[in-house]
Amino acid sequence: MSMSNRSLRDGEEKFKLILRRNSRSRHIRITVSADGSVLLTRPFYVNEEKAISFLNEKMDWVRKKLKEAKENTDPDISIHSLEHYREYKDEARRLVEEKVEYWNRIYGFRFNRISIRNQKSRWGSCSSKKNLNFNYKIIFLKEELQDYLIVHELCHLKHMDHSKKFWQLVERTHPEHKTYSEALRGMGGRT
Repeated sequence: MSMSNRSLRDGEEKFKLILRRNSRSRHIRITVSADGSVLLTRPFYVNEEKAISFLNEKMDWVRKKLKEAKENTDPDISIHSLEHYREYKDEARRLVEEKVEYWNRIYGFRFNRISIRNQKSRWGSCSSKKNLNFNYKIIFLKEELQDYLIVHELCHLKHMDHSKKFWQLVERTHPEHKTYSEALRGMGGRT
C-alpha cells in the first residue's frame, strides 16, 4: 500500500486528503474521518487522476460528511442505539480494514477476522482465536487515536496481555502510547 497526503480546497473550505493505493481494493472508496480528513483509496490499476475525478463527482456527499464532522468535533460517544450503530457500521468497517492492512504491513501478524461491534465500554479487543474486534465509534476518534487503537489490538495477536513485551511491540510504531491510552480511557472505553 502506498500513501500520500495533501490539502485540498473546496470553495472556502480546506481539508486534508489522504491518497492510498491498495492492492486488495476492487473499487475507489472515500471515507471521511471525524477529524475532517478525507481518505481516498484506489486499487493499483486505477490512476490518481481517475480517483480524483471520482472524488469530485462525490463532493456533495463529501461536503455533507465534512459538515457533520465539523459539527461533531466532540461527538457524543455515549450513544448506543441500534440505529446509530447501523448508520455507521459499514463506514467503520472500511476504515478499520484499511488501517489494519496498513499497520499490519509493519507487524506482519496473522489474524482470522475483523468484527465491528456496538460496545458500551470497549474500544477494541483481540480474542484467543485471533479475531480482531473494534467498536464502530472508532470513526469518531481523531486519526492518531484510531491508529493507536488498531496497533494496540494487532499487538495482542502476539501478546495477549499488557506485559512489558507487549508495550515494547506497541512502541515500535507508537512510542507515545501512554498518552493515547489515557485519552481513550478518558472517553469511557478500554482496550
